[in-house]
Amino acid sequence: MHEKAPWAHDGRVAGRLEKERIFNLTSELDGRLCEFAVERGWSVAATIRYLIEHGLNDAQAVRTAPSTIVRLGPGEDAVVGHAGPESAAAMQELAAGVAFWRKRAWPSDFHNADYQEWARQDPHGNFTLSWWHDIQLPRLQEWIATRGATHADLTAQFTEHAAALSAAWEEACVPHLDDDISTVTWDEVKAFPAEVAFIKPTKTASPVFASKFCHFLLPRIFPVVDNEGLGNRWLTYEDYFKCIQDEWRSTAPAARTDLITELTRLVEAEGGQMFAGFPMINKIVELRLIGRNQRGTGRA
Repeated sequence: MHEKAPWAHDGRVAGRLEKERIFNLTSELDGRLCEFAVERGWSVAATIRYLIEHGLNDAQAVRTAPSTIVRLGPGEDAVVGHAGPESAAAMQELAAGVAFWRKRAWPSDFHNADYQEWARQDPHGNFTLSWWHDIQLPRLQEWIATRGATHADLTAQFTEHAAALSAAWEEACVPHLDDDISTVTWDEVKAFPAEVAFIKPTKTASPVFASKFCHFLLPRIFPVVDNEGLGNRWLTYEDYFKCIQDEWRSTAPAARTDLITELTRLVEAEGGQMFAGFPMINKIVELRLIGRNQRGTGRA
């Protein structure tokens, strides 16, 4: 296992090891990390990222590993966040979620480019039949949200509820176009997903269709539910929405900063600038929940 990590910095590794011994690790673990790094030609920072993403067998490492690791460019020194055990645990969940994500045929920029495109396609509450056929229905199908229903049935339901959808958008969404999930309440925005749910009635409660429909239109407010990664355990969209809020609310400010910094780096490493409308909170919590679920099932 001597492959070069994609986020490892070439050259000058040995000369920087002493400079990078700033992690407040036990001397034994510090030595093991340095030995591991030298053996592979990686920086210590890159080594810790590898251990986080591929599993830590040493509980002490989970408690003391640094929370944020910056990918190094030519001539750059390692910069490490150090927000404590809570941040380290949050970063471990994020890394596990990212690892799961990147094993799928999902965009490596976490849909950053898609969010820009969807913003350009925004109907601003004018839910026409041409928008439905040309834009919304195809992406709902691509995201496996239409399963169990025919296009004809969905189109009939959409047509019947289009006017009510526009009214619900005006009531629940327009006042919050510049907000995110941390600054609204469920009661303030629930009218829109409630109306969306009429388009695809289900025999058993499921938030998947409504979450994806709403996410395409207002991703900073409406988080997306994905069965494959999350192992959907939420019977209603309200349950999932409030779960995202609770997770973020319970995350310490220092950990939030580390998580935002790291996801921004991961997105921009793909070559594009972070889109202003990127749903940072929703995406971070989604990835953490994916990581937590996959580790809980032994698949991460």
